[in-house]
Amino acid sequence: MKQLSGEVKCDNCSSANASGFCKDCNESYCKECIDKHKEWSRFSKHVILGLEEAMKAPTQSPIDKEVASHVKTILSAISGREAEIREQGEAVKEEIRSFLKSLMSSLQDK
Repeated sequence: MKQLSGEVKCDNCSSANASGFCKDCNESYCKECIDKHKEWSRFSKHVILGLEEAMKAPTQSPIDKEVASHVKTILSAISGREAEIREQGEAVKEEIRSFLKSLMSSLQDK
């Protein structure tokens, strides 16, 4: 939020005073830019707060959200890989047992 002499300026056009704040973009916008922001399909589901409400509300930066998303993806991949490794480990144990049984059997036959 750009603040000049007590007024918050629009982060997009920088010429008008901001009237709202997009929680998703973490930026302040003037009325005209808010209207444009809502028109674009990519931003249509973004949450726009009034400035007073935005100043009181805790914010999470887009970077924090992106990091959290990546962490979830990584943890999910690790969890899946861990299950694969356990399954493969059990299969390897079974192969070793089978090989040892075969070896013991052939040694006893001699």
